[in-house]
Amino acid sequence: MWSDTSGEDYTDELYDVTSALENAERPRDWCTSGDLETFPLPGLVVDDVGDIGLPLGEETAKLIARKWRHVEYGSARGSHNAGTRSEPKFLSSKFLTIANPRWNETVMATKVPPCVDDVASNRGLEDSIVEFFSVQYDKRCVQGSAPTTEEQHLVVMLQEKYDDHGLAFNLLTGRDQVLAHCLAQLCKKHSERYGLYLAMVKHESKERLGEPVETFTTIQTPWTKYGTGETFFFSEVAVDPMSEVAPAAYFDSEACDYTSREANGYDVRVFKRAALILVSAKREMELVGTLPIDLSAPRLKSLVVSDKTRAKSLAHAICSRLHKWSSESELFLQCLDAMLTLKDAHLVTKLVKTLPTITFQPEILQAVGLFSWQLCGSELLKYGATLGFRNRVNLICSVVNRASPTDHIRQAVRTMLQPMAHSGKRGRDRFNQQTWREPAFVNNAMPTVEEFARLLGVASRCDLGLVEELLTLENVRLAELAVPAFLSYIKMLRLDSMPPAIKKIASSLRHRLESKIRNHNSYAITDANIDSGCCTDCDTLDEFLRSRRPELRLVIAKARRRHLHRVLQTELPGQIHHETVPSADNTYELVISKLAPATSQLSALRSMTQELSDLPTYPRIMSFCGVAIATS
Repeated sequence: MWSDTSGEDYTDELYDVTSALENAERPRDWCTSGDLETFPLPGLVVDDVGDIGLPLGEETAKLIARKWRHVEYGSARGSHNAGTRSEPKFLSSKFLTIANPRWNETVMATKVPPCVDDVASNRGLEDSIVEFFSVQYDKRCVQGSAPTTEEQHLVVMLQEKYDDHGLAFNLLTGRDQVLAHCLAQLCKKHSERYGLYLAMVKHESKERLGEPVETFTTIQTPWTKYGTGETFFFSEVAVDPMSEVAPAAYFDSEACDYTSREANGYDVRVFKRAALILVSAKREMELVGTLPIDLSAPRLKSLVVSDKTRAKSLAHAICSRLHKWSSESELFLQCLDAMLTLKDAHLVTKLVKTLPTITFQPEILQAVGLFSWQLCGSELLKYGATLGFRNRVNLICSVVNRASPTDHIRQAVRTMLQPMAHSGKRGRDRFNQQTWREPAFVNNAMPTVEEFARLLGVASRCDLGLVEELLTLENVRLAELAVPAFLSYIKMLRLDSMPPAIKKIASSLRHRLESKIRNHNSYAITDANIDSGCCTDCDTLDEFLRSRRPELRLVIAKARRRHLHRVLQTELPGQIHHETVPSADNTYELVISKLAPATSQLSALRSMTQELSDLPTYPRIMSFCGVAIATS
């Protein structure tokens, strides 16, 4: 599209972008006037066509004019006006408000080819433009001007792919394609200052309906020599009927995509207009980071190779959000690999903090090994101290393993001994008029037997005393987790003989199991994690469960049902029965009954007791002259 001959290329007669910015007038009130005459990009006006708003070559301008006239009138008429060197043109509000209806008819009458299907595609915008106008440009011009996909500051996707992800974007077609390409050329020259971002803005008048305003992201108006303009809203926001929340030139109230009538009789107008906004490269990466992770992660991977500065900006944007992924997610591993390439320990730590659920991931251990322990490993452990039970176990095993230094293992395992975070809100009990908080470990997932056994294996590399401390933690349930994990840990070691320290731990677990069996027979429940001091109801319940008295029924008047129900369902499944009974004074009584232990439950406990008495050993195999001999 760009000619090699300066005499035939109108862009040589235009001001440089920097000069245009320096000469730009101070913008007026962007949110009320909608006057974009000072939009800091040089443009071109063609007779009988209108403002193209592009620094195009002369031949290209003629081609577009002929195409428009052919569709509208069937013949070409008029001539083009290329402007003068001393009088640079700027994008006018007419262009952005679709003042020229012929362009829409041109788009409708012409088959628009697909644009770049994604940011990783090898197909350039230039090729799409060439196909759109059905003109064979000089190949040298195409190859010399088209930016590579890594250098493009444009996020373009197929409309179908956008719709699949529920994005408020659309496909660039026709004139917008040309504008996007030319802006990309300008951004390429000033890549450190500018980035190009495509925003399809969706407006819903929720304020009129009394609905809450959705969370929104702001985007900066164009840069001028006086600094940035005001911000306008991007994404779903409420529209005040008395004032515009965005420049009027960006959104045409007459060109609504659809109007839907709600059940309450109000008409909801949805404004959808493509707005090409010039923003800083850093801000562009922040906006790209707001896309779904399956779109921004591949973008990060490509930027790591071409532009590490912009890649770091995008990485920070990705890490500032909480994603619905786990450490096993392929997209998480892509981001982690990119941040390891950037060699930034702070980014790795921020990325791990975006995980709502942490599973065992050796790649995190690899990341810790690349940086100093204080920069990465120690910071992750500080964060792990704020997590729940299962997430903390998996994070520790992802930060250290049996090959790690013993002081690192000891520091990591010690975080398990810190109290778990309480998940409930603090407040006042409206019945008993006392401060309260939810019991610890409520809605706090327990690790699996394999995960806890892995932690025991890591701790035993440093000190068997740590293993004993882990097994006696209050929230480690004896029959459900402690004993099965210890037996799995013993099988993992495959010892030919049991050391005295391990025998001591097994003996302690066996005595606790025998005590649990006796308690079951006497209806005493001692392994419920009920937070002492939470409230009067919790203290009463804890005393009732631990008692061996013959009464098997407890009534709590005016009980906070929701609070206690969560305790009973989470901590005591299958051991108690509870129901809510209304009282005469319009309050409720919580009636709790202990259940007799099931025969299968008692037999399972006795089976585990027997396994702890006879720990499995694995004879060592020795070979002499091809003959295998087993030694104990």
